[in-house]
Amino acid sequence: MKRLSIAAVALALVVAMGGSTRGAAQSPPPPATVFQACSVAYPGSVAVKFSWPETPGALHEWVDLSLFDNGFLPDTFLGAGPFPPATTSFTWDSIAPGLPHFYRVNALYPDGWSVVATGSFVTGVCPKPEPTASHGGVTAVTCEGTWPRVTFTWTPGGGTSQWLDLAGSPEAMALGDFKGSGPFSGDTSSLRMVIAPNYDYWWRVNTYSDAGWSPSPVWFLAGVRCGPTPTPIPPPVPAPPPTGLTPTQQQAIFDQYLACQDAWTMGSALELNIDRDSYEERQFQSLWTYVSSNCVGIGVRLASLPGAHEAWCFDMLANGSAVSGLIDLSRDYMPLRSTTFLEFAKREIDGFLAAARC
Repeated sequence: MKRLSIAAVALALVVAMGGSTRGAAQSPPPPATVFQACSVAYPGSVAVKFSWPETPGALHEWVDLSLFDNGFLPDTFLGAGPFPPATTSFTWDSIAPGLPHFYRVNALYPDGWSVVATGSFVTGVCPKPEPTASHGGVTAVTCEGTWPRVTFTWTPGGGTSQWLDLAGSPEAMALGDFKGSGPFSGDTSSLRMVIAPNYDYWWRVNTYSDAGWSPSPVWFLAGVRCGPTPTPIPPPVPAPPPTGLTPTQQQAIFDQYLACQDAWTMGSALELNIDRDSYEERQFQSLWTYVSSNCVGIGVRLASLPGAHEAWCFDMLANGSAVSGLIDLSRDYMPLRSTTFLEFAKREIDGFLAAARC
């Protein structure tokens, strides 16, 4: 969920959907068993293992996590899932240290949602390695229509590879809710990419070496506006009215979207790396057959679900920018490669933005 990819946006959408469709428990649930350990993959952060009772008869389960004791209001928590009904534990990695957290385990039954376990804990403090990249800044900004293209620069500190991470707030970066672009070689010192206009960003460079991940300090980029001076912004467009679909039908659309996201991600990776007449080529063709048969118009159908207009527009804009950047990179460095899956995903994202009127 950490890198700038279609799969990352899928998780962001899971969070948004979780905030708007789950019901409340009917009786006070017991707490889960919570075990903390310092994260190996993300030094300085905490890995927390949640364990809860079995949920006979459930369709699937989620684990929700928030920094706020507000009853899990929409858009104030992150969600992980869905998990199979037989699941009784989950380890959430890269949790911010030294902060109070509130959690719940939600199970979906044929007759609705039920909270299986809930409680709170304070994360411990783990040793953190010194940052490796330093002196980050934005050295150039150009406009392509209304879309800004910026050049991020930094001083690399060594390691075998690097990623550039973007988040909408410092809190989101600390919680691991960011989009990443990479990997790049360890001596890379700049990256030029398209970003969504008019949004503030927080960014960093994460360097990987034999010792693990070493994140840089987090730097700030103020929102960039391109194009002519805008006209006054009209009142917000209200969210689309309820579709009349049952929760089960809404969940079916959402599940199909997740399956399509997985296929896009796998296919995009394959098409940029396959050798012709190889096993990977046959995998690619199989994935494309699935996508072209099952995923046409899934973005528009997703936009019709309650909560789509306000909760997902930012993530879709960021994801559209990311996909455009990947398409540009593939054309610059791999002109003989196709971008079948990336182009398809871009059309689906554009369809969502138009339908949701973001």
